[in-house]
Formats: sequence, C-alpha cells, structure tokens
Amino acid sequence: MAQWRLSGQFQRLQKSPPGLDYSRLLGGWLTTYGQIADDGSVVPTEDRQGQIFEAAKQPGNIDWSGYLNRGWWNDAHDRSTIIGRPLTLNFHDGSTDFGKEHRKVGWYSLGTMFDRNDPKTFGDYKGSKEGPSDRELERSDELWNRADSLGGLGFSVDGMYLPDETKKRIVYAVIDQAALHPTPHNPDAVVEQVGMKSLEVLHKSPTRIDEILKTPKGQALIKMLMEFYGLRQAAALEFLKQEIELRMKQGEPHYG
Repeated sequence: MAQWRLSGQFQRLQKSPPGLDYSRLLGGWLTTYGQIADDGSVVPTEDRQGQIFEAAKQPGNIDWSGYLNRGWWNDAHDRSTIIGRPLTLNFHDGSTDFGKEHRKVGWYSLGTMFDRNDPKTFGDYKGSKEGPSDRELERSDELWNRADSLGGLGFSVDGMYLPDETKKRIVYAVIDQAALHPTPHNPDAVVEQVGMKSLEVLHKSPTRIDEILKTPKGQALIKMLMEFYGLRQAAALEFLKQEIELRMKQGEPHYG
C-alpha cells in the first residue's frame, strides 16, 4: 500500500461547468457507501459480490488522481474501448441537497459519451489519430441508445481495491477509469441521460412546461443542475422553466 498516494480531495474536472447542450450528457453515481434512511442514518449497500464499498463513506479513502487527470469511460471494463469522458466529480452525503435528493452517500460524476456528430464530446481523446475509433463510436451509439430506451446502464469503477481482513469491505481504492456496464456490481450506481438535448419538448405552448419537467428526463435535468451549479431543487426548476421558455420563443421546440 506504500506505493499508493492518498488523495481524498474532490473537485470539478473543469473550472466552469459545461453548457447544457452537450449531445450526450450522462450523470451517475460512480460508487456509493450506502443509502440515506428516513431517520437520516446511512444503510450500507452490498454489491452483487456481497461487499460494501466503505472507502466511499467519506473523502480521503479513494485516490481519484488518475480519474481527475485522464479518467476515461470504457465499455464494460474493456480499456481498449473508450466511449466517453467525465466532466465533474463530487462527493455527496446527507449534508448536501443533491445527496438528500438521491438519498445516497458516495461519489457522483457527470460526463459525456462520444458522439460522432458532436466532436466536442471527444475532448482531447486520441484513441486513433483523429479521435475515437469507429468501434468506439459504434459502442457509444449502442450504449447511449440502451440508456435512452431500456435503462439498466450503470457505472462500475475501474482500478485497484484494498479489502479489509474479512474481504467484505473495500476500505481503500485507487480509481483511474469508470466502466459503463449493463449490470454494474453496485446496484445503486445507476446512470441517466441529462442535458437539454435529451429533454423532449413536444409542444411550443408554455403551459406544457410543468408537464415536461415532470418527465423522467426533465427530473434528470433538474438533478444535473443541482450537481453542476449547486442549486437547490426549486432554483433548478425555475432556471429550467426560463431556459425552455427562451428556447420556445427562439423557435426551438424539440431537443430530442
């Protein structure tokens, strides 16, 4: 363990939050310690292997330096197939509005999957000479469509883990990538599509805005704003109403 550098600091991967118009924004819990109960206590979550990721209980027990510096998203732990990249990483617990909203304790990340029609989603990734390979773009398309139509897509952190003597608790970890996986080890590590381009606005009438924001995509977008900007839920809701009204006036009734 001596060769592992302890780094519990959490931070955003960029100084300014990205705009809402990335074509393939995804948000999800990279890893969690547990769920927040009604009485405010935290119930540890066992993964599919019967382990508890105790390292995610508080900052200080996970080295995120590799993820913060060059942390790509891969396809089901296949590091030869990169399909996206993170934009933010934050720790949440019962003291944050976002943690209370999701009722979880752990690390949440937002990022973008690669989109051949939106080159800014590539960032500085150079898997091939020009950017992502054809295979990587194809897999990104497939998984994005799965997340849109079927759900069941989650994060699985990729790195090295140190269990306790019982092998039932992960007490320290070094994470440098995350996998998008149809069956993640942690049942709480689900992802969802966020961003204005994933919000389907079916009519121009402003009277439809409240209905729009009640949809699963509308709710995901509200949570994204709480994460990106640190907004409370009411403020995020008001921001979105104004954003949609503005776009409707500009003749942009559909973001799908």
